[in-house]
Amino acid sequence: MTFAAGSSPRSVAVGDFNGDGSPDLAVVSPEADVVSVLLGSGNGTFQSPVTFAVGSSPQSVVVSDLNRDGFADLIVANGGSADVSVLLGSGDGTFQAASSYAAGNGPRSLATGDFDADFIPDVAVANVNANTFSVLLTFSDGTMRVPQDFVVGGSPSSVAVGEFNGDGMVDVAVANSSDNTVSVLINDSPRAYLPLTVVKAGTGSGTVTSSPSGIDCGNTCSEGFEAGSAVTLTASANAGSTFAGWSGGGCSGTGDCTVTMYDAITVTASFDQPPPPQRFTLTVRKSGLGFGTVTSSPGGINCGLSCSAAYDAGTTVTLSAQAGLLSAFGGWSGGGCSGTGACVVTMNAAATVTASFRLLGLLGASQ
Repeated sequence: MTFAAGSSPRSVAVGDFNGDGSPDLAVVSPEADVVSVLLGSGNGTFQSPVTFAVGSSPQSVVVSDLNRDGFADLIVANGGSADVSVLLGSGDGTFQAASSYAAGNGPRSLATGDFDADFIPDVAVANVNANTFSVLLTFSDGTMRVPQDFVVGGSPSSVAVGEFNGDGMVDVAVANSSDNTVSVLINDSPRAYLPLTVVKAGTGSGTVTSSPSGIDCGNTCSEGFEAGSAVTLTASANAGSTFAGWSGGGCSGTGDCTVTMYDAITVTASFDQPPPPQRFTLTVRKSGLGFGTVTSSPGGINCGLSCSAAYDAGTTVTLSAQAGLLSAFGGWSGGGCSGTGACVVTMNAAATVTASFRLLGLLGASQ
């Protein structure tokens, strides 16, 4: 079986471009400056090609997920325009308009690998006319940095990647067609470190620390951690504040927040300061012809002179009466109190209590 694929097809790659589980094809045509997409039907046949514009004289195409959205993207090496076209997939078999990124002279072959260990695919391009290959590191949104060029043999025409020396970093092999050699370049790049930033919000205060160490916020609220590492954040509220919870970085609730550093991450820790408790006033009034004082526990009332005080809602206040000279305590009224024992009031609202004192005659008779 054969299927139409544009003028002079040069390179083909396979991927699932519409998420239906069936392999699809991407084919570059250097005479038409397009990549043709043939969606698979799942029975070994393919639909008619749909073309997408790329650079001049495309030579090679590979499939990867550069922006990690779960959709296959296309990367095309354009020999005539000395650049790379990136077409981000939409997940339905279509692609966004190509973005162009400079490469060397005469890009011929492509491969993808994570060269800086940041868990984002990067691109290696063999430049046949420049005797170099270019590495284009990828940002998390699928855009690319300025290329880094490395000298190889004559007329490099194919590039492949692998982990050749057991250090966990992706290395590169390049086939050099004019001098019959293969160049192997061992990757000695440092592993990528990605920033984790803590933002504190709310009316309260507190600190956030990290394990492994690095963040003590407090003062140090941003730190770089090795890509792919797990970092646990712990929040501690200051006195008079409460920790309200996390947001960002996939964290929520008030427990520890653990993030995995696949990208720059910002996490917000919210601290609240509870509002001051509601307070109610307890007032003591004295009645009768006698004399005496009323005191409170907890303190505040000494009536005497100070006959009212404010207490936090829910406080239990005990009032005690002491009769003065030639007087007797006659009892309580108001606030739910009666009799001559202690008066106990729970402050769920403002309350007024009256203490009655009667005057004794010279022979002890009440007046």
